[in-house]
Amino acid sequence: MHGVLDQAKKTVQDIYGDYVKEKIGSQMVDLLLLTSTFSESKYSSEEKEVDLYINRVLDSVSSGSLIVIKEHPRNSSNVSNLLKYKLLNLGFKVYCFNDQDFNFIPIELSIGLIKPNLVVSFTSSATIALALFEDVKQIPIHPEQVLRKFIFSESVDSMIDYQIILTDSLLRIKGGWLGGQAIWSRRTD
Repeated sequence: MHGVLDQAKKTVQDIYGDYVKEKIGSQMVDLLLLTSTFSESKYSSEEKEVDLYINRVLDSVSSGSLIVIKEHPRNSSNVSNLLKYKLLNLGFKVYCFNDQDFNFIPIELSIGLIKPNLVVSFTSSATIALALFEDVKQIPIHPEQVLRKFIFSESVDSMIDYQIILTDSLLRIKGGWLGGQAIWSRRTD
């Protein structure tokens, strides 16, 4: 399987390598932020979604850091653009990949082009792919009180439940998952 993955990565490198280098150059990417679809899914307002991302960035890296935003393929550019300008005003260097073609490339294929020190994601299956195929530091789980502050109350419990399921899956991977059991399962306790 890794042979196929390696070939796919090479193809993505051949197609998008110059594009990414043109956008971010050879700068060290301190944080790659993978956006979600909270406002599109009616889990949050656009403003609260942007504020959630800013909260997590401020908790993860210092001002002056290079932040690269990779939009979720179904995310609106409005959220990413608002986020970009707010982060710029806070003193961060920011590049936003809001190119629809690039954003449809799975993260496990495009991560090698960006080479971030840290990936921050939210309720994302990309977390599983990165844990399986890449050795990259991630922050995929966020404090409940933070989610309750930025996600609408009728949606927050399902997001917290999702994080529990995601945590279970990551623990299975880190425990040496070899494909013998389901990686994604619901907790029953």
